[in-house]
Amino acid sequence: MASQENSETKKRGRKSSAGEKPKLRNIPRNWLHQALFYMDRTEFLVRITVECLAFSILLLPISMLLQTMLFDRGTLILSFLLVHSTFWILNSNWWALMLFTFPGIRNSGERASCEYLSRMAVRLRATDSIAALAIYGSPTRGAWHDKSDLDLRILRKEGFVNGLIAAAITMRERAIAFLYGQPIDLFLADSPAFLKKMRGDEEPIILLKRGRTAANYFANDEVMIVDTWPEK
Repeated sequence: MASQENSETKKRGRKSSAGEKPKLRNIPRNWLHQALFYMDRTEFLVRITVECLAFSILLLPISMLLQTMLFDRGTLILSFLLVHSTFWILNSNWWALMLFTFPGIRNSGERASCEYLSRMAVRLRATDSIAALAIYGSPTRGAWHDKSDLDLRILRKEGFVNGLIAAAITMRERAIAFLYGQPIDLFLADSPAFLKKMRGDEEPIILLKRGRTAANYFANDEVMIVDTWPEK
């Protein structure tokens, strides 16, 4: 519980409020770590593997462009910067970072956010590797406002292949959120143990639930179709 409270305190400290200066220190810090060490095991390993592959593939065209040796220091640095920055934009909850950093940026509103979630739930239902999609955060506490992001957790089904597919889908959903300008805080859970990092006073809103693991963990939570946030 203490660790959850400390995490929430740090999160509030990073959020910009009306009348404040932009909290620009959020940007380099976020670019560097991109929440890698918060991720569950499968998502972390897939992310590192994919980024390393992209880095390796990019070395050759960069070296040809710069007319340098393949493992020249400049080639290595530029390849890393391009790949890491691309993942930062497309796969690190970009708009949530912007929401936290700049006071003037707001979320898309309750109705648009609910519509976005409905479309996301439809996409995830088309994949058998996904066991659950849950909303945490301010909507569950009746505290939604124009600087809120969507704290989303995807619970995957067991199995190596399911893990790979679910990790790829999580990456896809972050890219979609970027293109739609939707501030989300999205992570993939290998098991319910990862979900215990969330605040204890947040009763999740369940958009998708199937399979024994999800049914047992969310036994008291009904699947909802969200067109507005539940009243508290």
